[in-house]
Amino acid sequence: MKSLYLLRHAKTEAGGFFTQDKDRKLVDRGRSDTTLMARHMIDKGLLPDQIICSTATRAVTTCELLQETLGRQIDVEYEDELYLAEAAKLMAFAKGAPETGNNMLVIAHNPGMASLAFAMAAQNGGMPAKLSDFPTAALACFIFDCKYWTDLDPTTAKLTHFSTPKELKDT
Repeated sequence: MKSLYLLRHAKTEAGGFFTQDKDRKLVDRGRSDTTLMARHMIDKGLLPDQIICSTATRAVTTCELLQETLGRQIDVEYEDELYLAEAAKLMAFAKGAPETGNNMLVIAHNPGMASLAFAMAAQNGGMPAKLSDFPTAALACFIFDCKYWTDLDPTTAKLTHFSTPKELKDT
């Protein structure tokens, strides 16, 4: 059994004329949302063994804050190609991950994250309408009945969990 967790980077500063999109930093809300989501992951037992993360500043900072709050060092593979990657590319990276564990977290960007989550959830009667927006710091968790990452089949994914910082704050 493999678990794939999709986490969109947290809230960032607005882009400016002199700021490259890839260099945008997290705002205070993004930092607090990341900490909130990490605590939620601990409470729910959604703990990754490995992370694949975009190299954009906002994704890297989200990853670092998440690990800090989880209180554990997790093997991270930073990938330039995850920056604004489409759903198929995100899945390809998951399928190509090293076999170092059963729970993988991908930290990346929309629209690819929303597209991948929506498409996988729709295959098995999940709650796709809820996933179509996929706000910053949202977390979607899918399980696959397979032994190896190379065997991931997005048409067999089962959505087991979806949370947003807003929902967590409202409870």
